[in-house]
Amino acid sequence: MSDANGGAGDPEATGTEPGESAEAPSPEEPQLYSDAPIGLAPPPGLPPSPGIRAPEITLPPGYSLEGSPGVTPPPAPDTGFDSPAPNGFASAFETPSVQAQATQHEQIEAQTQQHEQAQQQASAQADAQQQVQAQQQAHAQQAQQQFHQQWASAPANAATASASPTSPGSPARRTGLSRGAIIGIVAGSAAVLVVLIVLLSAVASIAGNRPGAEPAAAGDGSADTPEAAVESFLTALADGDAETAARLAAAESNEPLLTDEVLARSLELAPITGIAVESGEHDDSMRAVVNATFRIGDRTVHRDFTAWQASGDWELSDALVALPLPGLDGLEPTVNGAPAGIDRPLVFPGAYEIGLGGHAFELAVDDAPLDVLSVATSEDTTPLYSAEPRLTEARADEFRALVRASLEECLAMPQLSTPCGLDVSETLDDGAVPVEGSAQRALTAEGDRALDALTPEPDYGDLRRVTTYDYVSVSTHIEADRGGELISGTLYSSGDLLQPYVDFSGDDPRVTWE
Repeated sequence: MSDANGGAGDPEATGTEPGESAEAPSPEEPQLYSDAPIGLAPPPGLPPSPGIRAPEITLPPGYSLEGSPGVTPPPAPDTGFDSPAPNGFASAFETPSVQAQATQHEQIEAQTQQHEQAQQQASAQADAQQQVQAQQQAHAQQAQQQFHQQWASAPANAATASASPTSPGSPARRTGLSRGAIIGIVAGSAAVLVVLIVLLSAVASIAGNRPGAEPAAAGDGSADTPEAAVESFLTALADGDAETAARLAAAESNEPLLTDEVLARSLELAPITGIAVESGEHDDSMRAVVNATFRIGDRTVHRDFTAWQASGDWELSDALVALPLPGLDGLEPTVNGAPAGIDRPLVFPGAYEIGLGGHAFELAVDDAPLDVLSVATSEDTTPLYSAEPRLTEARADEFRALVRASLEECLAMPQLSTPCGLDVSETLDDGAVPVEGSAQRALTAEGDRALDALTPEPDYGDLRRVTTYDYVSVSTHIEADRGGELISGTLYSSGDLLQPYVDFSGDDPRVTWE
């Protein structure tokens, strides 16, 4: 059957030839339309911007926003907006653009006028401020000039006030400052001057006590700064002024060696020169450590001094050095010729000779005489702890001669028992009995050499005496009675020789055998 509108079997209806396959028609491209839907009004568009509000400017009283002369308003800004021509949009979806564009253009012109007015107001305000500042400066200059004129004319006005009365009806003449005002100004100036002096004194005091401050001029015993105390102390030593040096060192008045005589001998042995004092390190306002460099003879010394502030002045707490002289009782030690008096006397930095027992003894360290001790710090006294008293070389030779003479006298005795020892027993090992008065003693060659090289040693029980521990060889020849038979011979052992002791504390030393 066929469809009245053209069925599928009608070739003409499909547009295909018989025998060809039928294909679906390709869709057509959609068409865009700008017509608004039926019943929907076109959109009104965005409302125009209200623009930037003009700033509110409040002027000082008496000023108005009149145009400043010579100021030209800036040209209107180029908005770059051109009104579109009528029917300029090809879209069918038209809006009331012409009316909106006209309104927007009017608003832009209004904003431009407001911007111009704001600039005019700002310019007027700036001019007003400049005028106010100029008036204030003029008033200030005028007031200053009037003040100087009144101050200059004040004495004259005060002197002529009674002689020039004001005539009736004339305006009151302007006079200078009153006497009370002048007194107030003078008193105020004096008070300010006093305050400035106090402040300057305080600043100077702080600057003098701070680390790195330059020391005050020394040499006159001043001690207003730690550095000045150190320099004054060393300068006093170099000048031989023991009193000033002892005061700066806070020494007791009864110290036996802090005298001009002892210091003078020290300077003869090794003068103090090359004094240089550095700025000190302040731990606080009461204590400081100051480094100084100086020379004791040929020796260069670098050492620190600790300074303390006492009663306004600075004193040195470690400037003196104690000489340890223990174990020298009876030898009457002297320092630079003065009696030491105590076991640990204090001395100034310097050079010292320590004598013992007049001229018989001397101190020796490792068998070398301690001639002069250079002292700058307590470390320099270390040799004294190992020093021992010994005879001087001259007295050592005297000791050997005295011992030899005493021993030779003893060896010449024929008795079996002598003051120097070498005793012979009453009965020999073989029963023979030595004959009293038959002993013949003599030094051996070895004993003779030993006697010439005796080493004197101190008697630690009494340092005034000297002994020796060297062995001296002696031979002994005797006669003996053995069962009625008289025999003679040399003993294998001559007995023990006693120790010789010599007391050098007196003027006539003698040998005793113990």
